[in-house]
Amino acid sequence: MRGLWAVALAVWLVSCAETATSATFTVDSTADEYDAVEDGICASSSGRCTLRAAVGEAQIQPGADTVILP
Repeated sequence: MRGLWAVALAVWLVSCAETATSATFTVDSTADEYDAVEDGICASSSGRCTLRAAVGEAQIQPGADTVILP
C-alpha cells in the first residue's frame, strides 16, 4: 500500500510542476482599465493590455509571471 501512495504522490507532483508555468504580459496602453475576462490573456474591454489588466492576469496565473512595460 505504501508503494501505491508513493506512485500517486509522484504523479501528483509531476502534474503540479507542469501546470506551474509562467506568463509574460506586455503593456501596450497607458489607460487605467481592468482586464475584461480572467482567461490568461491581457486585454481590457478596449482590447488593449493595460498595467492594471496585466497585474490582474498575473495574479490569477500560476507561477512567476512577467509584466513588461515599454
